[in-house]
Amino acid sequence: MSTWSTLVAYATLNELNGRLDSDLDPDKLRIAAGALDDASDLAATYGRDWPAGTAPRLVKTLVLKSAARYARNPNGYTQSRAGDETLA
Repeated sequence: MSTWSTLVAYATLNELNGRLDSDLDPDKLRIAAGALDDASDLAATYGRDWPAGTAPRLVKTLVLKSAARYARNPNGYTQSRAGDETLA
């Protein structure tokens, strides 16, 4: 199990930025860095705590996908539409 002091992000901000549609401004960059740390911490807690640069590719992919999703929508907004009704 990992601890905050030994946390190693399993992906970089440059890799995350490559998955997003636009460059991150300074505020979104801070949010994205936190998302990478959080996703990496979850991967280490529920998987294994791999040393830097040795995490399996699937772990890195999942960390990047979850951090990108959070960076695109940090407030968790959803929208659903069925016929005439829209839920947002």
